[in-house]
Amino acid sequence: MGELVGTTLFLSLAFFGLQSTSLDNEASGTVALIYIAVSFGLSSMVSTAIFVQVTGAMFNPAVSFALAFKKYISFKRAILVSFSQILGGMAAAGLVRGIVPGPLKIGTNLQEGISVGRGKREIL
Repeated sequence: MGELVGTTLFLSLAFFGLQSTSLDNEASGTVALIYIAVSFGLSSMVSTAIFVQVTGAMFNPAVSFALAFKKYISFKRAILVSFSQILGGMAAAGLVRGIVPGPLKIGTNLQEGISVGRGKREIL
């Protein structure tokens, strides 16, 4: 339950920051990227500070399974926690979509000159 609530808090704060950047017409380019990075970083910091003593503040299935592979947690716990984290992500997206007016403006784009096939293989 702690991972569900923690992941929901982390992602909802981050999504609110991301959405407010897309609503601000003056935020563009580097300023927008910095704002998004700061909103995700502060969201992670606040959520981790609250939940680290409760659940370990993993907030990501990749982190949960990495801990399971290193035998810091059991695979059973990793599966249960990952399921909670996925539900938390869905809850956060639903929460932000319900509160923010209009459609969510969240997405990724490739730079000009990069095809979809190259964009999936290359790390920019």
